Amino acid sequence: MAGDVLQEVAEAARLREGAEGVRALLRVVHAQGPIRLRDAAIQVRLPLPVAAAVRREMEKRGLLTRDAGMRLSESGRRLAEGDLGIAVTADQTCTTCGGRTIAVGAEHASLLEAMRDALAGRPSADVKLDQSHGTPETALRRALLLSETGLLAGRDILFLGDDDLTSIAAALARRHLGLGDRGRLAVAEVDPRLCEFIRVTAKRLGVGVEVHAADLRQPLPAHLVARFDGFVTDPPYTVPGAALFVSRGVAALRSGPLRTGLLSFGHKDPGTMARVHLHLAQMGLAVVRVLPRFNEYEGAAILGNTSQMIELATSDATRPLVAGAYEGSLYTADQERKMAGPRQPSTGGRSRAGATSSGSGGAKRGSRRKKPKP
Repeated sequence: MAGDVLQEVAEAARLREGAEGVRALLRVVHAQGPIRLRDAAIQVRLPLPVAAAVRREMEKRGLLTRDAGMRLSESGRRLAEGDLGIAVTADQTCTTCGGRTIAVGAEHASLLEAMRDALAGRPSADVKLDQSHGTPETALRRALLLSETGLLAGRDILFLGDDDLTSIAAALARRHLGLGDRGRLAVAEVDPRLCEFIRVTAKRLGVGVEVHAADLRQPLPAHLVARFDGFVTDPPYTVPGAALFVSRGVAALRSGPLRTGLLSFGHKDPGTMARVHLHLAQMGLAVVRVLPRFNEYEGAAILGNTSQMIELATSDATRPLVAGAYEGSLYTADQERKMAGPRQPSTGGRSRAGATSSGSGGAKRGSRRKKPKP
């Protein structure tokens, strides 16, 4: 039966999403083939190595062929259309912005060129901090999103980790769009190389960006608490990473509803995203919208070089989930080491999870392994 084939593929590829994950990839290839593995993996929210494993198992069973990309074989087409009843539907994605809602167009050419110049010579990515550089277009797209939300004009914004120099993009966009120079743009960053680079770049460009050395495993310094109208963060793409960085962002906000947070996070599996959204709900944050493939990175192939943007809004009940110092695992490598170990406590309240790494970089690396059997 068709379901048995899908389950066989899922088990052979060690796919946590099971037969439904295989069906999702089959549907995308059926509708858009020939399609690159990277593009299909992004659409079904699978890391590239996992999607490659599924592709390999489907090829073994004669369901897929490669011809300028993946396409279904005749057997695969019969399985999709006949046994599974999968129909081809038109692609509804916005053709000008790729579903991101924010487009960097010709009218932003000079601004984009200035951003490329600003990023030239930035420090190399520190993999220990899960850093991977965002593209100039990504930094500018974030700045335009800040403008759309109303934060760029005269509001105070804190950037929690900024190896992508989104703070510089925001300052340049504010000037380019004629929004004046009112409003505080501040960065909290652990990497001393980035702190110095952002300071020097802001001075060279004549824009006002504050830089504060801060390890986000510790509570924010008092002068950054309850002083901002919005925050921007691209944390380690782990559940504790999201919970911690957003908690620090919440602590930075003035009290009351309708403050804005922008959270970048990888296109992870449903289980991971469910835990992230649970933590957001526990913090009293509403998810206003999710913009797929909003961020693009250099050298983050395991996640298809992209991540989503999650726009958040505060409520009367908003509070940090992690209020005190955090001593638990945070980065991708830490999480990998934990996979075979015992379960650790939730990040709820003050963290009690045990051990290691340091820093507060914005992570764009990712990993994927089958959950250990109990």
